[in-house]
This record gives sequence, C-alpha cells and structure tokens, in this order.
Amino acid sequence: MIRAFFLLGIVLCAFTNCQTNKSERSEAEDPVITEIIKAIQLQSVESCKLFNQQCPIKLNDETLLRSVTFLNMTWTYCYEIKMDFSDKTEDELKEEMILLKLSAKENLPNVMSRIYGKSPKEFYMILKETGMKIRYAYFDQNNTAIGAFTFDYTDFQ
Repeated sequence: MIRAFFLLGIVLCAFTNCQTNKSERSEAEDPVITEIIKAIQLQSVESCKLFNQQCPIKLNDETLLRSVTFLNMTWTYCYEIKMDFSDKTEDELKEEMILLKLSAKENLPNVMSRIYGKSPKEFYMILKETGMKIRYAYFDQNNTAIGAFTFDYTDFQ
C-alpha cells in the first residue's frame, strides 16, 4: 500500500508542478496535462488493486474500509459501519449521512496533506484541473446501503 501511495504521490507532484507553470505554457503543451491525467488514472487503478488486496481494513471499532475503486476519475471508498441500521428512520439515516459527510469533508484535505504532502490549495487544484471526484459509500453490517456522497473541487473552495 505504501508503494501505491508513493507512486501516486509522484504523479500528483508532477501534476502540481505542471499547474504551477501553466500560465507559462502555450495551448500546444496541453497534451502534457492529458498525459499526466492518463498517468493518474493508471496509477490510481494500480493503487486500488493494492488497497483491495488488504481489504477489509479496520479503521476503528465501528468502521471497515471494504473496497476502493477508481473509475471515470472518481475514487469510490466503500465502508461498512458495524451497526444494524434497519431500524433507523429515513430522517435518522439522512442525519447520519450529514454527519459523515461533514467529517469526511473536514478530514480529506488533511489526509491528502499527510499522505501526499499536498496543501489544501494544491488538493483543490488537483481536483479542479483533473475533474477528479471522491465518493464515499456506506453500508451497515447487513450490507444494506446507508447512503453515499461525492466531493469535487467545488466542495473545497
């Protein structure tokens, strides 16, 4: 897993460096961005394979990371919450998802900084310039969908 983070980090660093000098490049050099996005896609798929070999990953006593996918520039993290949500009302599930989304939104830039050494502004630029999105999907211990949400660059302006 560290190898996957390291390799993806290198690609993200290259992308950030290209963005820093973007105003100095001509329109003819935009294929550079295209190639970097392709590299991000390939490395992200490889990272998912490595992650999924280790899944499920226990994050805490209540939460497991079950799987990670990358498709159409969207990372999807599937989590299992070790609780039975079958007796929850729709309003209670919505409230739970609001809390999970707020927590994820607060923590995501810090995770990117810790893993890849990217500032929140660099994280925002990577999402914006690549069109990358990050989706979280939650299931209960009975494999019943609790809910999902997706972040894009507009969530981190």
